[in-house]
Amino acid sequence: MNISTRPRSILPPDPNPITPKYVPPPNACDGHCHVFGPAAKFPYALNRSYTPEDAGRERLATLHKHLGFTRAIIVQASCHGTDNSAMLDAIAHSNGTQRGVAMVAQSPSGYQAGLFDLVRKGAPDKLVDLLLVAALIE
Repeated sequence: MNISTRPRSILPPDPNPITPKYVPPPNACDGHCHVFGPAAKFPYALNRSYTPEDAGRERLATLHKHLGFTRAIIVQASCHGTDNSAMLDAIAHSNGTQRGVAMVAQSPSGYQAGLFDLVRKGAPDKLVDLLLVAALIE
């Protein structure tokens, strides 16, 4: 990969977020968040447009505890492409408090085959636990 096509790096998450003055109500939900890696376990897509610092499920859980969120909807990060493994891992370790929005590649037989492939790779048995959004990744 030459210098002109190398994915750009982005700023890491704030290591010292402030404690908000507002206290969320019980069962507050972060409606849009991401997990990034760790890349050694969940590699980033080769065709990504940016490379984040690792911020996996443990880091997200720490942030949510700090902010007062007890539930979350994890949105698949584009830097992982259609490999939803990092998101699925976070959901699997959430004791039922997280859901996800997945990216599914269109296959020759359409998005439905991509959904079945996602389930085969480890999506929760009950698809109600995973909000699925089909996205064409070129």
